[in-house]
Amino acid sequence: MVITDLEANTSAPVFLDRFDEALSNCNATFDCFEDCMHRDNLSRAVIEGVFVWKGIQNFITPEGEDRIHCSEKLDFWRAFLARVGFVEIALSDLILCQSNLVVKSNPLRSSCIVEANGKGLSADAIALRSSGSSCKGLPIETC
Repeated sequence: MVITDLEANTSAPVFLDRFDEALSNCNATFDCFEDCMHRDNLSRAVIEGVFVWKGIQNFITPEGEDRIHCSEKLDFWRAFLARVGFVEIALSDLILCQSNLVVKSNPLRSSCIVEANGKGLSADAIALRSSGSSCKGLPIETC
């Protein structure tokens, strides 16, 4: 099973914590827009003005009927799934190498980070980085 979620705690009880999570999460999106769209691009204006704005509103809205979606950090999901009997398995070297190749083939790779996190792989909105993982004995950056 693969779980896809924002790496953000949008259920923090304090408004400033939710606001900080919204800024951190949306920062990667705005950096991506800067790299690949002109500021006067109509599609960019629509995405920023409708979708990103709604996402920010959802981040900072307290619990209740106005809340559309709630995201949690990876450690929350890891603990939750372990409590109900799921067991995390390590990703193969092949998957780690493939992730690295996908990033290297992207012309906007400077905006990408892949990060090994426990036995899983965390890829933020625009991101892929390795913290010591290897590919058949080679650092992942050389795969």
